Amino acid sequence: SVAKTSVTLGGNVTSIGGANITITERGVCYSTQTDPAVGQGTCTKDNTTGLGEFTLDITQLTEDTTYYVKAYAISSLNARAYGEQVVFTTTGVPTVTTAAIENLTSASATVGGEVTANGGLDVTARGVCWSNTPDPLIDTATCTTDGTGIGVFTHSLTGLTYHTSYYVKAYATNENGTGYGAEVSFVTTLLPGDVDGDGDVDLTDAIIVLQVLTGTDPGVPVYVEAATNGDGKLGVEDVIFILRKVLGL
Repeated sequence: SVAKTSVTLGGNVTSIGGANITITERGVCYSTQTDPAVGQGTCTKDNTTGLGEFTLDITQLTEDTTYYVKAYAISSLNARAYGEQVVFTTTGVPTVTTAAIENLTSASATVGGEVTANGGLDVTARGVCWSNTPDPLIDTATCTTDGTGIGVFTHSLTGLTYHTSYYVKAYATNENGTGYGAEVSFVTTLLPGDVDGDGDVDLTDAIIVLQVLTGTDPGVPVYVEAATNGDGKLGVEDVIFILRKVLGL
């Protein structure tokens, strides 16, 4: 029985090694290195002696870690014998990576991630957590649910606010808890033509573009990234686009 920080180990002493010999100690030795032995690793002694099977509950292990184990027995002649080495890995939380942001607009973005390891237990939920503040977590942010198990997943976030910073982390959950990917941030774009960044495309935007083109200071911040052709340069085509938008054409 292997858990996050504990395991049940044991052995079976099948021979005492000769007449008038007794088994004075038996137990298990374990380590994160191969070939554990008495004096080379951590050894736990069973409360009983003699022939037969025994089990021991080992605690305070490190999660998601591989251990090597050997049962041992010591005779009244101080001779030591070991069983075959066995290997186990404690469970942990899943391992997940956060995907790069794709298809970014003023109100949406495609996010996602990949669960690369399940931590030794079934992944029961996976998705992304997102927020306007850093370090989004399940308890503190809005989170999506995008299936279960190991693998790649994506999700389309919609209804976002224009020209706003967002922070995203992929997550995956198993019985032991939740693992998170690295944080990724992005800023939603401005609406095309919204050169004053107020969230509306109106006559004011057209006037600002004309002022920029004629060398007049608009007196307000100008967001050239709202240029309608996406080149970051304002031109007559932006005035035409804005006017058509205002007129509903």
